[in-house]
Amino acid sequence: MKETIINILIFVLFFNLIMIIFPEGKTQKYCKLVIKLFLFIYILNSIVLKGAVSLDDIININVLSDEASQYTREFNLNESNEKFIELINNDLYNGREVIQNIKVDFTVDMQLTVNVYLNKSLSVNEEEYLKLNIAKIFNINSENVKITF
Repeated sequence: MKETIINILIFVLFFNLIMIIFPEGKTQKYCKLVIKLFLFIYILNSIVLKGAVSLDDIININVLSDEASQYTREFNLNESNEKFIELINNDLYNGREVIQNIKVDFTVDMQLTVNVYLNKSLSVNEEEYLKLNIAKIFNINSENVKITF
């Protein structure tokens, strides 16, 4: 009951605020009508129906979290910093152009996935060696490194 009284006082405060903001006219009359309607519905729900009508079921809070988990960004190192790829090629393959491009995907949670695109095919041992070195460079787990030919 205390919460209901506080919420009614907040509605009355908004009602008075609308009276101050809008001058006399159609907008003020419309705002008065809408606020009175909301106040009547709230009082009816709180006192008569004892809060049985709730908007929590209508508003799905999980929609925002699902969109956030699907949010990803991609950073292409070939477009922004070609020298970085050249340095990796020089260090690992003595200047041969084995690595063509590196794309880094990250989500809102900053989970990185590194996609390495190659010019030449590598053996299984060389791919594992490349995965470990790329994972060490980006400070991630080697499972998050994907190599594509």
